[in-house]
Parts: sequence; structure tokens; C-alpha cells
Amino acid sequence: MAVRRLTLLLALAVVAVAAVVGATPSRAVVGGSAAAEGTYRFMASVQDGSGFAFCGGSVVAPGWVLTAAHCVADDDASDLWVVTGRTDLNDTSRGQRIKVSAVRVHPDYEDMTHDAALLQLATSTSSPAIDLADAGDDGLEAPGTPVTVTGWGDILPTFGLFAPAELREVDLEVVSDSECGETNFGFDPPTGVCAAALLKDSCQGDSGGPLFATVAGDPVQIGIVSYGVSCAVPKFPGVYSEVNNPAIRSWISTIAGV
Repeated sequence: MAVRRLTLLLALAVVAVAAVVGATPSRAVVGGSAAAEGTYRFMASVQDGSGFAFCGGSVVAPGWVLTAAHCVADDDASDLWVVTGRTDLNDTSRGQRIKVSAVRVHPDYEDMTHDAALLQLATSTSSPAIDLADAGDDGLEAPGTPVTVTGWGDILPTFGLFAPAELREVDLEVVSDSECGETNFGFDPPTGVCAAALLKDSCQGDSGGPLFATVAGDPVQIGIVSYGVSCAVPKFPGVYSEVNNPAIRSWISTIAGV
């Protein structure tokens, strides 16, 4: 349940910048929009037993959800659930709430590298899986490639005070490893990919969710929301675990069979 964004002074700076450019308060940081019902059926919300949603995830197989290791590294399966097939988390008439039976954290996870985990579901979800990038998909990580991130996280860097129940989406562009490393100290290019756009970003609560490109009309996940400096601060791209890193991709395949 770790928070991976440095907020406070940087958050205030973002609000000040937003005021200068005339952005509305509700859209000043993440800068995204509400996702249409049923658009991203592979999305999963990672929750505790009380129903508190603290991270995102993606369905990668009927019995498996991919998320970030930092979301669940300190947890066992006893108090973890995932919600699938639901755009509005308050709409209990849709989707499924499924118990997590096992947590698998990448064996090489160390704070900012190999930030990936798999949640085994007690019962299979009926939601479709998202395709995952493979070794031959490095072109999807080329600088300037349009990508999308989705989640239920904050629309302001306020530790949950502005986290909507409705799924949101935001369009970004891949940022080069060299540019990302200039400001994100500790960034590990082999295991990370970065994305950004002006006053647009993922934020607290989006951790573990998918960063994906669109190929022939279908989403292909290239990253897992990992960490960043505040949210949508110019020159500080968000960092995502690289799905097709050989150590990450082969581990997903071994555990989840995809």
C-alpha cells in the first residue's frame, strides 16, 4: 500500500502552474477524463477487505491480475480483493469482487526496479485479459509513441482526497530513457519506461495499473504504474515498470502462463 509520489511543495508548485495556464482545478494535475462504461474491461481495482481501493491492476489471464510489487509487497492474500468489470467502483450491480488467494512478487523487486506482482484469484474473472508486450515490441517504447494510462487514482496529489470512484483515462507520450533519467534519480532503463504530457500523469492510487499502446485497435500493455515525483510536474515523467523486460516478461509467463 506504499505511496510512490513525492508531494507537498511540488504539489503546490503544480497547482500554481495550473493557475497560470488557466487549467480548471478538477483537471489540473492528471488532466484526464472519465472513461466510458465498459471501455477498459481488463482494468482491476486492488482493494482491502473493507473495500478501500488503493491500487490498480490489469487482468492478464482469467485467474491472474498484474499489479505493482510496491502495492502488495508487505501484504499477504488474507485481506486482498480485486474488483473487475466495473468502471464505477460504487456500482455494485456490475462486475465481480473476487478474493485474492495468493500474492506473487517479482523475486528481483527492489524499490524502483522489477516493480511487478501477480495476484492469483480464488475464482476466475469473466473480464477479458489485456495483451502484454513481448520482446519484439520494443518499438512501442520509442520516444513520442502515444500511450494511455487508466486508473481510479487522485486527480490532485492529495493522498486520496480527490480520488474518484469513476475510472479515468489520460493520453501520454513515451519519453526517452535519457530524458527520464535526468530528473527521476534511481531510474533503471532496462526495467522501466517513462511517459508524460503537459499537466497529465498518473497519480497516487493509480499504482499497479496499466500503461498501454494501441495496436490495430487493441490495447497492448507496455508498463505498470510504478513511481514519480508528485503528479504531472513538468520535466518529471512518470515511471512505469517495463512489461517486456526479459526478467519481468518471462516471470509473468512462468507464473500466469501468458
